[in-house]
This record gives sequence, structure tokens and C-alpha cells, in this order.
Amino acid sequence: MPCSYVAVVDGEVYGSASLVDHDMPGPPEGTETLRPWLSGVYVTPERRKTGLGPALVRAVEEAARVLGHPCLYLYTGPVTAVKFYAPMGWAEILTTQYEGSNVVVMQKELRF
Repeated sequence: MPCSYVAVVDGEVYGSASLVDHDMPGPPEGTETLRPWLSGVYVTPERRKTGLGPALVRAVEEAARVLGHPCLYLYTGPVTAVKFYAPMGWAEILTTQYEGSNVVVMQKELRF
């Protein structure tokens, strides 16, 4: 760790996601000891809603599981938390202010 997954199709980069130790420098209270984190999930606009985002998230989840981590964490905006991550089994554990924005901290228990 850290490690990143990059989705490449015919030489074109269409998305990425990373596994990092902690994704919130100067973390809000209650998140200081949470490790590791899903970070930097991005899919280009033309590849959104194709399943690429969830596939990248699953790749990072599997990497964390193989490394022996029982849980994985992330932070995101409230809408993305509900529409993108919750359907994949992520659960909200904290809503807080971070870098001037409302964010949702989520966790996913990884099955062994």
C-alpha cells in the first residue's frame, strides 16, 4: 500500500481507484485510527454508468481483503454515498465537515 488500479481500454485510460493507508490528512475526530481507505475513484464521463466504477471499487476491496484488512473506509459527498456506494454494501458511519464540505465517512466489512 498504496496501490492503484487503472482501467485501460485500447490504450485509453478510463478510470482509476486506489488503496491507501488514510485518505484524510488532518482527519476529523473519530477517523484517526481507521485504516485502510478506498481513495481517488474516478471514471471518465463517457464510461460512467457502464459498471467500470463498481469494478474498480471491487478491485480495491479485494486487494484490502487479500492484505488481511477486515474493513475498508472511504469519504465522499452525501449524494454519492447514497447513489453509488450504499448499493455496493457500504455503510455510513459518520457525517462531518472536512475541508469546508459536508462529507460522509463509510465503511465496508470485507468477507474472508
